[in-house]
Amino acid sequence: MIEPLSPVAGVENVPQGETEQIEEIAGLMRQLLEKRYGSAPPCLRGVHPKAHGCARATLTVNADLPDGLRVGLFADAGASYEAVVRFSNAAALVGPDCQDTVKNGVLAARQHGSRGMAVKIFGVPGEGLTDDEPHTQDLLMVNFQVFPFANVADYLVLTRLQLRAESAPPSAPSATAGQDVEPDNVRLFKAFGAELVKTQGGALRATRAREISTAIQSSAMTDPVSSKYFSAAPFMFGTDRVMKFSVRPEAPAADTPLADTLDPDYLRTALANRLRATDVSFELAVQVREPSQEAAIEDVTHDWADVAYQPVARIITPKQDTEDMDLRQRCETLFFTPWHSLIDHRPVGGINRLRLAVYRASVERRRQ
Repeated sequence: MIEPLSPVAGVENVPQGETEQIEEIAGLMRQLLEKRYGSAPPCLRGVHPKAHGCARATLTVNADLPDGLRVGLFADAGASYEAVVRFSNAAALVGPDCQDTVKNGVLAARQHGSRGMAVKIFGVPGEGLTDDEPHTQDLLMVNFQVFPFANVADYLVLTRLQLRAESAPPSAPSATAGQDVEPDNVRLFKAFGAELVKTQGGALRATRAREISTAIQSSAMTDPVSSKYFSAAPFMFGTDRVMKFSVRPEAPAADTPLADTLDPDYLRTALANRLRATDVSFELAVQVREPSQEAAIEDVTHDWADVAYQPVARIITPKQDTEDMDLRQRCETLFFTPWHSLIDHRPVGGINRLRLAVYRASVERRRQ
């Protein structure tokens, strides 16, 4: 893996103390993995451990791409690359795809959680950032435009709370009459907001985090290939421009059986049903900021609503069996990180700098 790089001049602004914060978070991640999985294999991913399934895919760059967008992965208009797509839950612990909030023994809300789509593109020409996979480009996305944590300092607060919660004695509340039950992730983000106010005076940040986490929890998903996904964090687009990227499904859901959302693995079932029946295609689009445009690089709670998306490629997943065990097992051995990237698309901003260390801690533990 790559070692930390110097900040991109004129783009990144590294806060004082961030290096130490990243080191602490990586150490906390190792503790969390040890607590969850012990010393014996298998050890699942530190984030996005629950996969709904993987799919073979092809990414094809738009043949009519304007010259100004022919950068990095998109330099060769019309080129096609093999890829693998992994769909997942973002929750740190494997659990039901939906969980319920109960007030006074009555269902108050169904909590849906954040979902992920990770694309690993193979055989990409150009200079890569890493030695282990110099010719792959990983695109990591979630089904919301922004993250509920702004920066590394916020994520440190969240990770400390996560370790504290997972170190507490287990409890199994039941939704009997008069009882309140909240999913773990809902309690975690309530505690996160309270801690931001208490430790950093971040009342506005806490409000923003609560709004984002509430919106994420209320975002219902029919199946993993019928949703938009977003990078949320920024990346370079050549030497002096910055991008975010997104995918959206190009066609409505096919006439396939609807999965039962009470099934704890309903998204796995829904994905299998959809891809057994039909091909699925996504439009990949980028938001590109010019050097003269100010951009929220170090705060990933803000989207770029003022910058239009421009289509650059299509991702096609042909009809296939996502329950094929060889495919599932192969996918679970893959290492996804935004740092598997061409230099032209170098990750930037604090959350991406953090990902370099945290994802490395996760993969090192998984490979033991």
